Amino acid sequence: MSNKRKNIEESLLPGLDNGGGYSPAKVIQPGADVEKLHKQPRGYLKTTAKLVGKATDEKTLFSLPEVIQDSGSNFLREVISRNTAILGNYLLQLWQQNGGGELVINNLSPIAEIMGNSNYEIKIYLLYLGGYVYPIIDKDKDGLTLTTEQLFKIKFRYSSKVADKYKAGNFTEIGSGLTKFIKDEPIDSIEITPSPLFIKALEGKGLGNVLVVNDKFIKLALSLTDIAYKIFTYSASNKPSQKIAEDNLVNHLGLEKQIKTQGRPRVRATILKGLQELQDKEHIKSYSYEEATGMYLFTYSDKYVRHQELKKGK
Repeated sequence: MSNKRKNIEESLLPGLDNGGGYSPAKVIQPGADVEKLHKQPRGYLKTTAKLVGKATDEKTLFSLPEVIQDSGSNFLREVISRNTAILGNYLLQLWQQNGGGELVINNLSPIAEIMGNSNYEIKIYLLYLGGYVYPIIDKDKDGLTLTTEQLFKIKFRYSSKVADKYKAGNFTEIGSGLTKFIKDEPIDSIEITPSPLFIKALEGKGLGNVLVVNDKFIKLALSLTDIAYKIFTYSASNKPSQKIAEDNLVNHLGLEKQIKTQGRPRVRATILKGLQELQDKEHIKSYSYEEATGMYLFTYSDKYVRHQELKKGK
């Protein structure tokens, strides 16, 4: 098995970095406790900031229907659950630790343990990451663009024993036409590749990327409410100090419908609550809202996100 297809369990050991091409070079002094970093694509952070929410039409994990052969726009989704988005954050870390190329997972248990979910739940999250297309925010030479793409390309592989069992093709599939797995059968391996847009961003193209702290970034995300996670990923996709009009922030966080149904004061209170939650967990250093101008001001620390501008201030 090549280095590109190594068992992902090796990459999940605490603090282990396999030295992949996308990991930043670091000079380690003897005895120094150096935090390892990886890159998160700004496009993925902006996309999840806008799309994370609760879908009223989304089936529960245990009542997901059998596959219906959809086509065209039926694969489009404009909302994603927080845990599904965070699994995407974590897969981007593992993909880089694995050296890029194709990430092969032979055992879901270590990932499920980090995420605090069952193996079955992780498989469902993978279906939503790879089985649908989402509006993705990107950048080209003319400015920002919005396209619809799979967030990840995901393949479920089965052993020859399972293949022989279903030679006649009589099996129950779970998922969509883009990604699916066989119900109640053990998976031999899962092959995962991020969207080409995100791979280009990790190379510094398009919207580019931002350095974040391995594992610590994911653990904070898992501890947050939906609104705090949305603000967390949006803020991380930008410079450490931000001043933004309320209407613009509402748009970036995908809260336009909430403004209409709940009213501006309630949505503002929710945003401020999210900012306070992030300050309590030491991502946000300070924040304020100016009634007169309708502007939010907030600054984040380098505890979880290592933006290059934070280095200048040291």
